[in-house]
Amino acid sequence: MALTSILLLIFLISIILLVIGFVTKKKLLKIIAIIFIIIEIVFFILLIIWIGKM
Repeated sequence: MALTSILLLIFLISIILLVIGFVTKKKLLKIIAIIFIIIEIVFFILLIIWIGKM
């Protein structure tokens, strides 16, 4: 359960970064946020598969 809350926290932080990136028009922030979101989705899928195997 701790892992999912950490993943959700990282997801929220990356969404906030993405919003800040769009507001301030900083490309680097947007790129970092998108990379974080992609990593997040991959981790979430792996977590679902891992829970499914248990």
